[in-house]
Amino acid sequence: MRSIGFTDDRDLEDQMDKSIPRVTALDPDAFVSRFVAQNQPVIVVDAMQSWRALAAWTPEWLVSHHGDCEVQVYNSLFDLVDVIPFKTYIRDNFGKSPSHRTTDYVRWYAKFKDVDFYWADAFFQSVSEDWRDLDFFPRNGFLVPVCSGDETRSVVTDPFPYKGLFVSARGARTRLHRDPFGSDAILCQVYGSKAVTFYAPDQASKLQDERGCVDPEEPDAARFPNFAGAVSGYEDVLQPGEVLYVPGGWFHDVRSISDSISVTWNFVHSVRHQAFRDALAGFSAGSEREVIQYFT
Repeated sequence: MRSIGFTDDRDLEDQMDKSIPRVTALDPDAFVSRFVAQNQPVIVVDAMQSWRALAAWTPEWLVSHHGDCEVQVYNSLFDLVDVIPFKTYIRDNFGKSPSHRTTDYVRWYAKFKDVDFYWADAFFQSVSEDWRDLDFFPRNGFLVPVCSGDETRSVVTDPFPYKGLFVSARGARTRLHRDPFGSDAILCQVYGSKAVTFYAPDQASKLQDERGCVDPEEPDAARFPNFAGAVSGYEDVLQPGEVLYVPGGWFHDVRSISDSISVTWNFVHSVRHQAFRDALAGFSAGSEREVIQYFT
């Protein structure tokens, strides 16, 4: 897991292992041109240094300040399985022995469609001083959330698709998937570590069918006969203080290798307008379209 300065001109694909490229001193123009436009995963290692959350957001702090809040609990396939107090999830799942495994995962989302629910907007408002906009993340040029003319957006104070606090016990997993409507994602690792496996978009025929994606840990050979020929693009571990960029269309499987706290959000930048249009053409009206309409 080497870290490279952004001025390093070596081809990012000329790696001897499958570590995700790591960069420092990244600015918005370089992020958009070198990674978003090129649809290239990257880990930025120095973007969260000023976040008070890195020291403050421990499981104990969450329980003491937000333990009574009702939070959304999902399984490894994004099915909502429960809404429970924060302190209940942490009490029942955190600090367990190495043999303990759970697929349940707190995904406490800020509002992303126009329905009444247990949204996390009040939480994000209360902790707005604990984190800040990433220096490399653009403030404008978005298609989702819509951002026209001279408008700017702050992920700290403005709505973004699937902006949320992820809290997961050791062993919790998000099974292989691609993010909705071709959107890109940012994952900021605040506490604990996560193992990440990426498959490039061109592996799609080996990884999914009309019902969903293969489970790389327990592949169904009858259902996914071509999975044996699939090649993962990257395999790495995201550490506290690191920010992962997940490009649209990339398949990813994520497991918490320790108790974990992360902040995440999705977006669509204008440099990926054609990919976004292609994604829109691939699904009918439904939950994804509701989300897009809420932000546009």
